[in-house]
Amino acid sequence: MRPPDFHLACLVVLVVAPSVSAANLCEPTSEIERAIGEVLAPLPQDAPLEDRLEALRTLRTRFERDLFVHLRYQDEVFERGIEGQLREMLEEYLLLRAGHEGDAFYLYLAGRAFEGRGTKRAVAMMEQVLAIDPDFAPAHRTLAEIYGSKAFRDPRKERDARRKLAAACPTSVIARRPAPLPPQSTFFTRLRESRLTPEQEAAIPAEVQKALLQDEWRALRIRLFDWYETPEQRRTLHAMQAEYWQAWSVLVRHYRRTGRQDEADKLLAEMEGRLLRLQRSRRGTTFPLAARTVLGLYAEGKQPENLRAVLARLKRSLDEHPDPKRASELAKVQAAFVAKL
Repeated sequence: MRPPDFHLACLVVLVVAPSVSAANLCEPTSEIERAIGEVLAPLPQDAPLEDRLEALRTLRTRFERDLFVHLRYQDEVFERGIEGQLREMLEEYLLLRAGHEGDAFYLYLAGRAFEGRGTKRAVAMMEQVLAIDPDFAPAHRTLAEIYGSKAFRDPRKERDARRKLAAACPTSVIARRPAPLPPQSTFFTRLRESRLTPEQEAAIPAEVQKALLQDEWRALRIRLFDWYETPEQRRTLHAMQAEYWQAWSVLVRHYRRTGRQDEADKLLAEMEGRLLRLQRSRRGTTFPLAARTVLGLYAEGKQPENLRAVLARLKRSLDEHPDPKRASELAKVQAAFVAKL
């Protein structure tokens, strides 16, 4: 026979046990949308990420079991975070999961923190969530995102996840994964296609820096996430390395046009040093471009003695560090400059 206080004990458990409304797993409530807006509104769009995260941490403490507060926090890190911030966010959610053993809500959040960074692990954790609660709609949404991506494409599993999500949350939107990358800078293209005003000429160093930062950020996003396959990551790294040589050549020409020959020569000397290090690197893919850039700038500047000196240093370096591939590349580059020696 049950003790007389059995029903009272069950009632207490029901009252104090944390719960998440099924409806609140589909869309944020108006209260939550308003609260997120209120904590982020005072911060400008270019505010440091840490300022935005601190505001959302405060909100997360206030609404500790609201899914969409947690998702907004995670998405801020996914969209704007660097390696350390992404790792810190993952560790946060693994600790939360450890403190709530068997809770599908925190298991889901920990699994989602792996999405795009360790996506196979994210899939395994979504399956664990659904083993606990087969109707946990956010897990179906995350699986639909993953199986709809190019890197982890599985049309059958995507359709199954979409169907189950639609049954629980008919109006829910499935995000595109990976998210669109930041756009590439068009500065170098525009520079080739237009004549410069004095104001535009003066702004070139700042514009070069801005363009490189924009494209470095794009390259970083591709390197950080496993949505992007290895060949694409390699192509992106090569393009970024090539852009540096283009940027340096733009600066050398700018210094020459504005009568700052000493600065042009100093930068070219630095480029020579990088060229020699690149020649000795087995992994560098931009050596031919780098060699043509340095030699071409000396040819443009009517400095044949510097051109010959660079070629001599490259040949000595090859004698010290033999590399048939680099020797072949150097021979082709040198052939293009024979008339200028």
